[in-house]
Order: sequence, then structure tokens, then C-alpha cells
Amino acid sequence: MKIREYQCKELIFPPIPKLEKPALFLGAHGELFNYATLERGNLVFTMAEVKIPPGKGPPAHMHHFVSEYFYAPEGGITIYASDVDHTDIHVPPSREKGTQVTVYLIPLKPKQVFCSTKHRVHGYVNHDKVDRPLTCFWKPYPDAPEFKPYNDGGTREFFEAVHVRVVDPNDLSSVTEKRRTHYIAESPKYAAPHSSYLLQFINRVEPEVPPSLQQFTHLDELNEMLELVKECNAGSKNITCH
Repeated sequence: MKIREYQCKELIFPPIPKLEKPALFLGAHGELFNYATLERGNLVFTMAEVKIPPGKGPPAHMHHFVSEYFYAPEGGITIYASDVDHTDIHVPPSREKGTQVTVYLIPLKPKQVFCSTKHRVHGYVNHDKVDRPLTCFWKPYPDAPEFKPYNDGGTREFFEAVHVRVVDPNDLSSVTEKRRTHYIAESPKYAAPHSSYLLQFINRVEPEVPPSLQQFTHLDELNEMLELVKECNAGSKNITCH
């Protein structure tokens, strides 16, 4: 019997807007992030172009006030994601409380995109043998607490608090266990709890994508963000980009 696969038409994402001072950060697992936050009216989101080393990616985590989009222009990235909500923002999933979740493996083909909505455990890994690019969008929900200065539901505020600013992308510092521990410890403050080991939040990993995750159903919201990026790249003056 053929295993159900993730279905998503190919998309083309515009490049990230160029900031006067690029927001380059080294992640806690060796990823190189290039951030920009865009805002016009009620629409605000943070995006990042990320270079993922082979076998690397963040631990299982969730965002309680943010949807996260993943776009793999070259493929090579496997998403693992839950299809159930864990709404307790104070206590993450655990074996002790019987609240661990099943996650499903979603290998992204080139130019595919996946969205994990708020309250759902997810993560990703570069399953290839070479560095792979990934573009991420984080869009806050209307009920997100106010986080300054970016107002993006706490995403960029969190990353800038725990990642290391990069001056020269060709001369990166090493990633220490102390930095990874700090990254995980700080995450709940931004309503984005991260697990300290793979099976802390997860009790099962399934290779077959369930019907609930098989189709990409967030195209309207995504297109709204992509259009704002295109306008910003074209020089629009009514968009805040920092």
C-alpha cells in the first residue's frame, strides 16, 4: 500500500529584504539566520533565510501565539509535526502527564511549503549531506502578547536573546552545550517552549502523513505576506522593515 505523502504545489518565494545592517545570527544548533521583520497596518511578521548544516535543526517545540511557515527551495528538509493542539501555555507536553504527542514526518520537496499552526509540536532537520537553505515565516495571532520592538508574537525577540550576532558569516563561533541549554531554558518566556531531548514532547514518530496534514491550506495568508515582501523589495515606503 502506498504511503500517503504531503501534497503542496511548488511556490516561488521572493528574497528577504536587504537591511542596512543585516540581522545575521548563529543559532544554537549551528544554523545561520538572516532576519527581517515587516509591518504595515495590522499585518506584521518575521521572516528568515536560514542555512541548515547537515543533520541539524531545532529540537521539538511549539509556539502558542504564532504560526510558523517552512519553505524549502531546494528540498532536503524534513518537517516533523503534530496535528493536535496542546493549549496549556504553562506546562509543555510530558510523559508524566500523559500529554505527549505523535508527530508525522513530512519531507519537503523543492519549493514546497508547510505551516505549523499555534499550539502544535513541530521541528525540522536537514536530512541531506550538504547545507540546505530554508525560509521561515512567523506570523502572530491577534491574541499574541505585545513583545517589543518587533511585535511579532515574541519570535525574533526570543531568537535575538539566545542567538549570537554574526559579523562575518565566514567566521562563525562554535556552538557550545551551554548555549543550547540557555536557548531551551529561555524559550518558555516567549511562549515558545523547546524540548531538551527528542522524546520529551513526543511519544511516537510516524512516516505516513495523515489527512489532517496532507494538504497546504494556508495559501491566502501566505500570499498576503509574500506580497508585502515583494512590495518592500520594490521600494515601497509605507512598510516598516527592520
